[in-house]
Amino acid sequence: MNPRYVALVLYHSEWLEFQQMFPEAARYLRKKIATGSTEVDNLVKDLITTPSDCVSPGLFRQKERGQVAVLGAVLIMLFILLAAAVVDVYALLEARNWGYQAAQQAALAGISNGRDWASLNPPPCTGGPAPIRLASSTAQSAAVNLLQQEMTLRGISGYTYDVRVLPDYNGGSIPGYPPLPIRLGAGRGNWSSGEPAVGVYLSFPVSTFLLSFVGRPTVQINVFASAGVHQPEGACTP
Repeated sequence: MNPRYVALVLYHSEWLEFQQMFPEAARYLRKKIATGSTEVDNLVKDLITTPSDCVSPGLFRQKERGQVAVLGAVLIMLFILLAAAVVDVYALLEARNWGYQAAQQAALAGISNGRDWASLNPPPCTGGPAPIRLASSTAQSAAVNLLQQEMTLRGISGYTYDVRVLPDYNGGSIPGYPPLPIRLGAGRGNWSSGEPAVGVYLSFPVSTFLLSFVGRPTVQINVFASAGVHQPEGACTP
């Protein structure tokens, strides 16, 4: 039996644990104490001057277990926060990509179904293929209908949109359209096109997980897409 271990047990008041682990040594120590032996005191004094690396690590098992438990809990919390952040980032990026595709499909539907075929009879000009223009109301309705269908299929409510049409042969421009995302400031864009075109601006909310704990249960996604009608090669000018 290592005397330093006996002294360490006494020094740290771990008498009960010591009795369970070394019952014979405990009886011997009780006998020494009962006979008034000073050997224990000498061992304690010797322990004080003993380097710490001589102390058995088994005495600190309980303390180490507590430290491991705390460290494990901290690591689990960090992992949960990281996973939640990844979920939020993926959800926002996926929603933005989907929103842009929906706006783009709506713009394409507008120019496909909104062509003003009546303007070609009679042709507006001669000397080449007649240019194509858009019927504003028809193109806008086609874009809005498809956009609403996409939002319904996605299960999104509380969204807003702004569909504009440049119907003329040479397109044109619309000052202040589309609205820019808030993070870019309060300014607005100036959309222009050199051909008949349909522009679709869409804004919709996306639910978050981690950000909801800091007061942002939703994030607003803003996207814009446009599509134009390519005029026939060599088209005449009205």
